Amino acid sequence: MNYIKHLTGFFEKVSVDYDLNPTHISLYMAIFQLWNQNRFQNPISISRDELMRISKIASTATYHKCMKDLTEREYVIYKPSFNPFKGSILEVCNLDFYTKPIPKKELKKRATKSKNDQVIEQVNEQVTKQALNKHQTSSKHVPYINNINNTNIIN
Repeated sequence: MNYIKHLTGFFEKVSVDYDLNPTHISLYMAIFQLWNQNRFQNPISISRDELMRISKIASTATYHKCMKDLTEREYVIYKPSFNPFKGSILEVCNLDFYTKPIPKKELKKRATKSKNDQVIEQVNEQVTKQALNKHQTSSKHVPYINNINNTNIIN
């Protein structure tokens, strides 16, 4: 088990799973920590109170909703124990296969695209400034016009 590949796969999967929120990620990180402490053995026995404490989830309803969502989306396999003296069983699903190395061609393409985007952004900014100031007007504060207390001065 390569935990770096697993975590990378997790974040790759989460990045395209728009139904998950930070609470789900926090709970998964707590699960991952307990799994790590158990030397990545599957399945592990978990305690709801301990996971809620580590993930900073205060509501049991939120905990159960997040656990249900993680199970439905195949991040974990959760088998609840309805016995308060016995822990629930949880298996962490393998997410290593979600990691995909980026080919060198793609990296070069992204770098070139990034440079092109910067140039386009600069040109757009210049055009916008020119369009806003096409009559060569100024937004400078002119005190004798904007000051209410001044009276008209005749030259």
